[in-house]
Amino acid sequence: MSEDLLLKVERRQLPGSKGARLVRAAGRVPANIYGLGKPGASVSICGEVVEKLVTTRSSVVDV
Repeated sequence: MSEDLLLKVERRQLPGSKGARLVRAAGRVPANIYGLGKPGASVSICGEVVEKLVTTRSSVVDV
């Protein structure tokens, strides 16, 4: 049985390359969220949670 993970995201204050670099230096993963007809949002995700997602066979994620 897979472990349920809660994917907590935080809005990035500084979008773009410089903001992404600062996010990575803090151990987080930069990301962008897009929706139908809505403006995109620059966010960051906890690096430990992302590592669990990519190293397990399957995962259920709540965003």
